[in-house]
Amino acid sequence: MIGTVFLASTATVTAGLVFLTRIMGWRRVLKNATIIDVIFTVGATLALAGTLTGVLTGIVAGLLMTGVLTAARAVQDTVAPLFARDITPAAEAEDWCPGGTADRL
Repeated sequence: MIGTVFLASTATVTAGLVFLTRIMGWRRVLKNATIIDVIFTVGATLALAGTLTGVLTGIVAGLLMTGVLTAARAVQDTVAPLFARDITPAAEAEDWCPGGTADRL
């Protein structure tokens, strides 16, 4: 029973994330992660509330969704500054002409 609950929860979270990211995109999903966690947990629990296994699957799916979105948010906060682009005029000249010699041409 425990294996079934975790397998069904993983499938539910995967399907939910695929659906959400196709509609909203990762940035908006991570920006609204808290409200998505709450809505997903309540919705999955209510949708599967026919048996005890269904309720357990909904609750575990909510916990997995929270973990996945928290981890994705942490990765985004760590990786995003590495790809931030400096848009100052000097940086534009550097991008256009390596070595910063654009003003000497």
